[in-house]
Amino acid sequence: MLERQALHIMDDKRCVALIETRTQGSDPSPAQLVRYQLGHHLGSATLELDATGQVISYE
Repeated sequence: MLERQALHIMDDKRCVALIETRTQGSDPSPAQLVRYQLGHHLGSATLELDATGQVISYE
């Protein structure tokens, strides 16, 4: 069984970072994943970066 807890870091309006921590089980991914979420002023586009600043998604 695999379990992760997610912590959403918010500014006054939106999520700016997400920290996922494995609390039970094991898998090949790191025990803790950090993702930063950047959006523009309209909120219709989001760029997601990993802990090293590499782009991991865009929507």
